[in-house]
Amino acid sequence: MENEKVELMILEQLDFGMNILIHANYNKFGLSGKDEFLEILRIMKEKGWINYREETHELFKGEPNGKIIITKLGKTYLNENK
Repeated sequence: MENEKVELMILEQLDFGMNILIHANYNKFGLSGKDEFLEILRIMKEKGWINYREETHELFKGEPNGKIIITKLGKTYLNENK
């Protein structure tokens, strides 16, 4: 599945109030694994569409630590691309 479609699916889930569970969702989105899913989340965070605290422990470095939230910019992008 194209990354843009995955990004929109993630934004839709967040906008609906659902939590994003990395281990449960990467198969659902047709991704090859956790690393690909984390890369998409990192890119979305860089674009300003989502926000989350990053884990600092070496084993989980860069993974979301806590809830992932959709930003106003993310909601705008979602509404323009539905």
